[in-house]
Amino acid sequence: IQKADERRFAELTDPHARPWTKQLFDRTIETRRNVVFEGTMREAGPITETMRRLKEAGYYVVARVIAANERDSMAGIHRRYEEQKAAKGFGRWSNVQAHDDAYKGMPATLEYIEHNKLADRVQVYDRKGNVLYDNELQGNEWKRQPAAKTAIEAERERPPTPEERRQQEAEWATILAMMTARRADEREIERVRDVARQYGGQQYPEHKPAEYERQDYGRQQPELRAPETGKTYQGPIVSADDKHVI
Repeated sequence: IQKADERRFAELTDPHARPWTKQLFDRTIETRRNVVFEGTMREAGPITETMRRLKEAGYYVVARVIAANERDSMAGIHRRYEEQKAAKGFGRWSNVQAHDDAYKGMPATLEYIEHNKLADRVQVYDRKGNVLYDNELQGNEWKRQPAAKTAIEAERERPPTPEERRQQEAEWATILAMMTARRADEREIERVRDVARQYGGQQYPEHKPAEYERQDYGRQQPELRAPETGKTYQGPIVSADDKHVI
């Protein structure tokens, strides 16, 4: 399905994925399995109902989020898409509206989770894996005054360092180079170039395909590092040794 219609993949599969996810959670809770669940927290309803069920079933629930600013977040979805296109010819696409809805909704969802004590622990990380905020229930009260949303907003609004600015510029330059290498439609390239100017704050020149076509952009696979353990994962990130719901 994704290969046939990568731009509408999420829209087409969501009606089927939701009941399957519910069935999987039902079975997971029934058999007392550990759970690692990833999502955007775009809206509070679905995820908080799941967390409430897990809490009622006796699970220890940890809510972890990354406080990415809009510049890095937007570059990240384009970089992921181009890497997947280079590796297998199609990729996971997130449209701007879906991105913006998730970007705006996540802090409010986490605030709701903390306010209603739907997690036993709430943590906010930066993109490097540093803990910016950590709060845990002791008995039925939070160890510190709930302020997860404030921590997210503070990191998002922090001006980038000179090195971070250089990395952002290099990221957009790489994205555009990868598009040129796969000979993307010029209108698509120009659209992304406009996004790069908006979020990267620089002018990005046109490139000739020959400059980049020999580079194997699909060779490197993204890694996910678990901040507390220092482990780096490639592929499935579920371990039988994990004890908590995240």
